[in-house]
Amino acid sequence: MENIELTEKISNLIDKYFTNPTKSVLRDSDSAWIRQVLQERIGEYFKQSQLNEILINKGFKFLQLRESELCFNIAKKDIQMLNESKSVLKELKRKTNYSFQDYTKLPGYKNVDDYKYTFKYWIKIKLRTNHSEYQVYCILAKETGLDPITIRENIEIFNVKDAPEMPSELLERLLDIFDINYDESITNKNCRR
Repeated sequence: MENIELTEKISNLIDKYFTNPTKSVLRDSDSAWIRQVLQERIGEYFKQSQLNEILINKGFKFLQLRESELCFNIAKKDIQMLNESKSVLKELKRKTNYSFQDYTKLPGYKNVDDYKYTFKYWIKIKLRTNHSEYQVYCILAKETGLDPITIRENIEIFNVKDAPEMPSELLERLLDIFDINYDESITNKNCRR
């Protein structure tokens, strides 16, 4: 019997990232590559047959290439985004050497207090890779179950009187992803005026 907890991890990532199945099966979307990407993200080994069974049970179309290697109707960009998500999420969770206030004194961090929340600037501070802001928003969208536009709109809420609050469930999820507390997420609590 396969590990139930591992199966749930695999299943959850499939549900989050493989949301745009293609009309036909793609030879590039083979189970060996998908398994490699999922194993990297989860950090645990599992059999290709376990992945094949999960994908088939979820209703993905498939074509058998070899005995245990199948191709699925999973968009290549979805697999690539899952692959990129590990490094992006790791960097967003990374602790920094300085406080947010210290970073706001550096060139390039003008008008930080234009935004209600600090997330937009934490992305700029923490990301060392060459991922675009849009790619980061797409990964955050996959992780939270929202679309990238909604993520961007909530992260970039202007810091004006009567500005809406970010939904509490989304805020909690972002606090976890960025590994910061509530006070660290509020711009007014982190900027010297």
